[in-house]
Amino acid sequence: MDRVLPKKPRKMRWAISGFCVVFLFGLSVFLLEANPSVTKADISTATVFIGAFEETIPVRATVAPLHTTYVDTVVAGRIESILVKEGDEVIAGQPILRLANTRLQLEFISKEAQVTEQLNNLRNTKLAMEKDLLDLRREMIEVEYNIKKLEREARQKKMLRKQGAISQDEVDQTLELLTYYKRRKELISLREKTQKALRSQQLAQLDGSVKRLSRSLDVASSILEHLTVRAPQSGILTSLTAEVGQYINQGERLGQIDGTSGHRLTALISEYYLEKVSVGTMGTANIDSNHFPVRVTKVYPEVANGTFRIELEFANTAELPRLRRGQTVNTVLNLSRGKEVLQIARKGILRDPNIDIVYVLAESGDYAVRRRIRLGRSNSRYVEVLDGLRSGDKVVVSGLEGTKESRIDLVGE
Repeated sequence: MDRVLPKKPRKMRWAISGFCVVFLFGLSVFLLEANPSVTKADISTATVFIGAFEETIPVRATVAPLHTTYVDTVVAGRIESILVKEGDEVIAGQPILRLANTRLQLEFISKEAQVTEQLNNLRNTKLAMEKDLLDLRREMIEVEYNIKKLEREARQKKMLRKQGAISQDEVDQTLELLTYYKRRKELISLREKTQKALRSQQLAQLDGSVKRLSRSLDVASSILEHLTVRAPQSGILTSLTAEVGQYINQGERLGQIDGTSGHRLTALISEYYLEKVSVGTMGTANIDSNHFPVRVTKVYPEVANGTFRIELEFANTAELPRLRRGQTVNTVLNLSRGKEVLQIARKGILRDPNIDIVYVLAESGDYAVRRRIRLGRSNSRYVEVLDGLRSGDKVVVSGLEGTKESRIDLVGE
C-alpha cells in the first residue's frame, strides 16, 4: 500500500534554485576573467640589446649598362639594306644599315664638278704667276747681258776715239744705249721685287682658297658617307627599329648600343630618404646569393610620385656574374653605422593604428605582457628602441600574431 510522502516546503525549493543560479554566474565570471594561454613551445623570443646600429633601407634596383650610345641618322634617306640585327655584338665603325638618297648623290656630283673647276682655275692662276716671274728673270738676264756687252764696247770705242779712228758721236751712241739698259735693269729689278711681294700674298690667298674648296669637297663627301649608318661604339645592339624600304628622316633615332665595359644600377627611393642618401653612400647588392659592394654615384633631386632616382656602380666588377639590361637586383643601402643604441628584432613588433606594440616576457617566463613602445630608425633586421624597453628584456617574436589580450599565460615546459 502506497504511502503519501510529505511535500517539501516552498522556501526550500527557492533556496536550492537560487544557489544554482549564483553558482553558474560565478563560474561564468571566473571563466571570462581567466587569461588566455599558449604553449611555451609554440613561441620564440628575442632579447633587447645595446649594440652598433646600422640604418639601412632595402632597394629594388634595375640593371643598366654603364655606357649607352644611341644610333641616329645624320642624313635622310630610304633604307636600302640592314646589315645587322638586334642582339648582335658590333664594333665601333661597323656598318649597321645603308640608306639611299638620289637627290643627295646628285648634289654631291654637282658640287664635286664645281669644286674641281674652281681648283683648276686657281691652279691656272698660279701657273700664270709663275710664268710672269720667269719672264721677268729672262728679261733681266738679257738686260744684264747687253749691259756687259755695251760696257766692253764703250771701253773699246773710247780707246779708238783717242787714236782718232772713230768719231765722238759713235762713242756717245754707245754710252747712251748703255745708260738705257742700266735704267731698264733698275725698273725690272723694282718690278721683280714688287711682283715677288704680291706673289707671296696671292699664293697665300690661293692656298687658302684651295684648302677651303678641298674641305668643302670633303664635307660633301662625308655627308654622302653618312648614307651608311655605322656603330658609334663597340657593344651589344640592344635595339634597332628599322625595315628595308622605310624612309628615315634626318636625326631620327634608329636604336641603341649598350657598352660591354660594365653595368650600373638604377633605383627609385622614397622621398623620405632624400636627405639621407648622397653620392658615396655604400650598399650591398645580392645577386645569385652572393653579395657585391655598390656605391651611389648619382642622386637626382627631382621628386616624382613620392620617389627620387639614384644610380649605383659596383665597387668591384671582376667577379660579377653575367647581367642583362632590365634585370632586378635586391640591394641594401647603408645610411649610418657605428652608433650604440637599444634595438629589437623587427619581427617582434605588432602594428596597431599609429602605435607599436610588443609582448614582453616576465622574469618567471610564465606569462607575457602587452606593452606599448616608441621606435626610431630601422634596418632590414632591427629597429631602434626609443622608449618602453630595457636592455635584457625578452620579447616574443613569433607565436602571438593577431593577439590583442593584455596578458598571455605560457604553459608547458
